[in-house]
This record gives sequence, structure tokens and C-alpha cells, in this order.
Amino acid sequence: MQVDSKVLVAVTGYGNWGRNLVRNFSDLGVLAAGCDTSSEQRNAFRRAYGGVPVFDDFEAVLSDPAISAVAIATPAATHGDLVRLALKAGKDVFVEKPLALDYKDGARLVALEEERQAAHDPVADVVLHSGLCCSDAHHLKRLSHADGFFLPY
Repeated sequence: MQVDSKVLVAVTGYGNWGRNLVRNFSDLGVLAAGCDTSSEQRNAFRRAYGGVPVFDDFEAVLSDPAISAVAIATPAATHGDLVRLALKAGKDVFVEKPLALDYKDGARLVALEEERQAAHDPVADVVLHSGLCCSDAHHLKRLSHADGFFLPY
């Protein structure tokens, strides 16, 4: 599948790892927005990336048609619900580990993505960060130009 336009990514969670993702997506020129429930974190995001919108509500990110992908770097207990919401909203998803807190929830997310792929052109839409070093902008750039945005390797 050839990507015709630039993928625009919103990062939810501006904690330690979220800051790395935001920095790298910004360096790549694909950062569309940030999202965090903490006003302190949103203010820190604004100070660092003043021209980029920042939301306090994940639903606002999902309803923005300009945002084609989300990167989730929130507490592990929220991953399953946020991935589910993003997939149902038609967004591509990068999620920090773990994908979900239990096997059944993870399996349901995989099944949801498989249904989504069956209904559309199949692409690798969900990537679970496996602990491999992804903080390097060049590595992310290579992945961002692959079919389906991020492909596991």
C-alpha cells in the first residue's frame, strides 16, 4: 500500500516516554497534537511545542479527521481502553507495552484490528512497543515511510 499523504500523529501521555515520542514525531514533522489529562503535563507540552495543539480529552483527538494515527504512552491500565477507542475511531495505533493488562483483553484488541483490516486494505495498524530502542528519530523515520506506517520487525 502506498501512502499518499503524510501521516499525522497525536501522542497521548506526556510523561517520561511520551516526551520521547513527542520529540521524535516533532523532529519527523508528523506531530499533530498532544494529549494528557494532567494540566501540569499539558502546560509543559505547550511550553515545549507552543504551536502544536494539546488536548485534555482523548475523544477530541479521535474526532479530529486530520489526525491519522495515535501513539499511546499512558499508564498501562489505560492501554486497552485507549487502543480500543482509537481503533474504533479508525486511527492507526502505536502503543507502549503492555498492549493490555490481561491476555483476554489483548486478544480482543487483536481481533478488533483483524476485523478492521478485513474491512479495509490490510496494513499493520497496531504496534506494541517491544522494548527495542525506538527513541532514535532515524529509526522512526524509516518506520514511518514503510507501508502501513509502523511495521513490526
